[in-house]
Amino acid sequence: MQIKKDFIKVGARIRPQTKIKATHITVHETANTGKGANAATHARYLHNGAGGRSVSWHFTIDDTEIIQHLPVDEMGWHAGGEGNQKSIGVELCVNQDGNFNKTKENAAWLVRYLMKELGITIDCVVTHKHWTGKNCPTRLLKEWSAFKQLIAGEEPSKPSPQQPPNNSDSIGTVTVKAATLWVYDRPAWDARHKTVKAGEVFTVTRKLDVGGYDMYQLKSGLYITASTKYVDFKPNGSGKPIATARKSTVRQASATAQKQTSLTTQTLRARRPYPRGEHVRRVQQALAKLHYYPDKGAKNNGVDSVYGAMTADAVRRFQSMHGLVQDGVYGLKTRAKILSLL
Repeated sequence: MQIKKDFIKVGARIRPQTKIKATHITVHETANTGKGANAATHARYLHNGAGGRSVSWHFTIDDTEIIQHLPVDEMGWHAGGEGNQKSIGVELCVNQDGNFNKTKENAAWLVRYLMKELGITIDCVVTHKHWTGKNCPTRLLKEWSAFKQLIAGEEPSKPSPQQPPNNSDSIGTVTVKAATLWVYDRPAWDARHKTVKAGEVFTVTRKLDVGGYDMYQLKSGLYITASTKYVDFKPNGSGKPIATARKSTVRQASATAQKQTSLTTQTLRARRPYPRGEHVRRVQQALAKLHYYPDKGAKNNGVDSVYGAMTADAVRRFQSMHGLVQDGVYGLKTRAKILSLL
């Protein structure tokens, strides 16, 4: 495996050049599931100033390459005070068009290499959560022991088979329309489990709202998008009230999905009086679905129908990752790129 050196420019705001002697390796995930959000894209993001954020790290890994952004004897801004001072930061890409299993293999190779070069033990390979309590790396936290076994070159133990939910009621079936489509192991858009193919049919037990977008829970215990762009839902034909109610709900969900992807063509700027209304909310919801939250962790992750400084920052971060002018202004080019990724 090769490591491509593409260092952040000396003198850049996010390269403080503070010397460290690393005793730990901190593992992160980018949380950016957008198509094309690979290592090269994140390298470009850092070169472009990280969207104005105070953040930097040492390595980014995807399914095809490893890119180094900082020397290992310089501090990055990735894990809080002590974590920054003591550790090397490595980021795993989670782009939906990548192979995450291969990314994990490449990351394990890199961690082994760094352990050997820096004299770091496996006990000092830690998560971002170790330092700050942040739920990162989101996927690997659920399989951290297996990942450390992968680093050590051991055969990971097989997970227990997933148990289906106790609720055996079916409200209908869903048929996949897209050529390939992700299913999820919990009701979260970052919890991708595997892909399914066009024509596959699954039994649905319920529908639920996840971050402003609808999901179906399947009888298997997995979850799938309820967007009519990707799946067809067929309610039970028993004539029971629940089936009728679900049919109505699906029509409403279809209308909602159509509204959410019908993004305004109006230019939006964070200038007083701030633009506000449903058209702003739709833009915020679309950004949040692509993991560019106006204010992550706040109520509704900052989706508040107001195009203020926080939303402009989310747009600026999105623009920096996708080769657009980083001005924080929502315009036609930004709109087109958002729609292409939804």
